[in-house]
Amino acid sequence: MLQHHGTAIQRFYPLTVYYEESPTRIYSQLFAFCFLYVSNTQEVVFYVTPLCWLRDDDRDNALDFFLTQINDLARDLTASSIIMEVHTDITPTIAFPTSLSPFSYDLQDPTALKIDEQRVQSYDFRLVHQIHSYEQRLVSHDTKPFQPRDYVFREVSVSQDPEGVSAITQLQHRAFALSAVTSEASMHSEHLEQTRILMLKKQGWFKKPELTSYLQWTPNLFEPARDYHLPVPLIFRYAYDEYPFTRGKILDWGFNASAPQVMSTLLNRAAMSMEKRGITHLQIGGVLEHSPLHTHLVAEHFTPVHTIHLLQKDVK
Repeated sequence: MLQHHGTAIQRFYPLTVYYEESPTRIYSQLFAFCFLYVSNTQEVVFYVTPLCWLRDDDRDNALDFFLTQINDLARDLTASSIIMEVHTDITPTIAFPTSLSPFSYDLQDPTALKIDEQRVQSYDFRLVHQIHSYEQRLVSHDTKPFQPRDYVFREVSVSQDPEGVSAITQLQHRAFALSAVTSEASMHSEHLEQTRILMLKKQGWFKKPELTSYLQWTPNLFEPARDYHLPVPLIFRYAYDEYPFTRGKILDWGFNASAPQVMSTLLNRAAMSMEKRGITHLQIGGVLEHSPLHTHLVAEHFTPVHTIHLLQKDVK
């Protein structure tokens, strides 16, 4: 349940559009997992994860029906807006997670998620954010890593660093997230194997170092899910404890305004951390269009592998 201003509201809404050919012949056409979350401005948002087509025929009518119905449902739930997540510029190599929410699809076959974005916008949706993912092939590091003067690095698992969260929230540039208020709206999960790399600036004798940048990465859980035919990547932990992953993804990151160069050094550390696991390709997500990190990755010739469009409309 979602608690908002003293009221409990059902949070999750798995929605399916059915087509009735006859009383005895009913087909599933479209599925979307939807949920409510509270935004940073304390408003209730109805979030639509990527639409999944179950049948190819009559997509336009099914989409029209769905868009009409979610507006009515969101209004009944007192949501102030609807946000739809739409995937574009998809490459087959995009690593887990692929969504801004906890519900990620394997995008090796993107046709099942293909949506007529212009048709959605005709229902008063507008593009509010473009969030990119990039990839770079790792080059073996045979030499000792560069250690900037006055800085120290720390590499820990996320579960070992709970106190680090408060310092992370103070960084000026962060990976895009739906909400800092509702943790359930995050792609992060306590079940994920995540490594956090911190870059701290020394503050002199007897003073605690100051966090200047950080990142978190996880191996691509879609790889063992494909090999072992797992319906859900996280359902069997043993399947990836010793798995030979080829891709790792930085799903969260942050740095202060003074330091895109510092972030570059941190990316180098992440590359070496992944190489220890045999990973050959580094991906980074949550990068907003025209952000400082977006500019830096393009300049460093990272390859774009995925874009998320967030389409928003006010509930009427």
